[in-house]
Amino acid sequence: YGDEIGMGDNIWLGDRDAVRTPMQWTPDRNAGFSSSDPGRLFLPTIMDPVYGYQVTNVEASMSSPSSLLHWTRRMFGGVRFPAVGDLPYLLTLAGHGFYWFRLRREPA
Repeated sequence: YGDEIGMGDNIWLGDRDAVRTPMQWTPDRNAGFSSSDPGRLFLPTIMDPVYGYQVTNVEASMSSPSSLLHWTRRMFGGVRFPAVGDLPYLLTLAGHGFYWFRLRREPA
């Protein structure tokens, strides 16, 4: 939904479509989501002066160390979990709990 970049909603769209607008990748046409004619998109891009794709997008967030995107990435705590092997991997979560994982291949 773009929460990790602070992307806004289009409250003028019905039902849950307000949060299902194209992901704002860049400040380019259609937020970098599509090169098609803007009128052909299933849902319109956000055209707000604060939350619109021209200002709030992944490209801009990646270039700012203090962005919400970078804050979200840092909030995992950087704790290493044991390596995943052939045996089942048991995780226990409390109610409303969560884990976010960054999967990386170990160098050969």
